[in-house]
Amino acid sequence: MSFINAESIATRDDPAIEPAAPIDLAHARRVLIVKLSSFGDIVHVTPCVRALRRACPDAELLVATNRTWAPLFRNDPNVDGVIVADPARVSFCSSLIGARRAIGATQGPRFDVAIDFQGRRRSAAWVYASRARYRAGRGGIRPGWQRVVHPDMQRHAVRVCADIAEGAGIAVRDL
Repeated sequence: MSFINAESIATRDDPAIEPAAPIDLAHARRVLIVKLSSFGDIVHVTPCVRALRRACPDAELLVATNRTWAPLFRNDPNVDGVIVADPARVSFCSSLIGARRAIGATQGPRFDVAIDFQGRRRSAAWVYASRARYRAGRGGIRPGWQRVVHPDMQRHAVRVCADIAEGAGIAVRDL
């Protein structure tokens, strides 16, 4: 796994890249978890959702996911709410517009933290739309993000999600 401090100008394979400062979860009031698709992906991210709840027990944890998977998160005791993503919006721009509308409908304060566990342009649009103070997750070039994680994709998907969380400063104890 490698890390990118998105504020620096370097390549992702540059060993001189310093990790960004850890997230101060003790003061996070609102957290967005982005995991949009597939039943398996939803299962794989559940240890990270538990870890986020432990790390910030007083924060409001919201998950952005496709309508099909929303009931899985609605029944998760670690999740406070679900924001439904439109799976028909596949481009970055249409996803950004849809995410802005959906997030705006929640009428809550600005997100303190947003983490992309999917690593796609569509899921990155949700992180940007969140306007979170701290943006992190899996992906390629992500201007303005404090942490971009490039996990070893040869590992099990649960470990990949845990690597993303740990790269963002969240300790994942139970897999």
